[in-house]
Amino acid sequence: MAGVIAAVLSLLTAGSSSWVSSRPLSSSTSSPPAFRREAGSGPSASCASSFRGGLLVLSAWCLGVLNSHRRFFLSYAAPVVWNFTMIAAMLAFGRGAAASTGLAAIVAVAATIGSALQIALQLPTVLRLARA
Repeated sequence: MAGVIAAVLSLLTAGSSSWVSSRPLSSSTSSPPAFRREAGSGPSASCASSFRGGLLVLSAWCLGVLNSHRRFFLSYAAPVVWNFTMIAAMLAFGRGAAASTGLAAIVAVAATIGSALQIALQLPTVLRLARA
């Protein structure tokens, strides 16, 4: 059952990420500069945010599987990796950020990397428990 739920969550995440990235480019001046993009400038912040959100959904699935098997430490220690990644990125690259928008971009990338690390930390145990 856990595998079916993981597959459905993965499909929904992939679908929402591709839907967000296919949206027309926004040139709205009401958006903060960090969230505007010009044609050909690569993925938008909303696309990265959607991908990161999907990773966090899968991490929450891992948390549910671990909790149902009474493995509480790993499920609540994994988010520390996510937070640590963002703090480390701010300390390492924050001084070089020219403005607050540069720091926001650094934290956005670090949050996505931290989300992936959070899943990577939980997934081996979850897969082992799901097979048992």
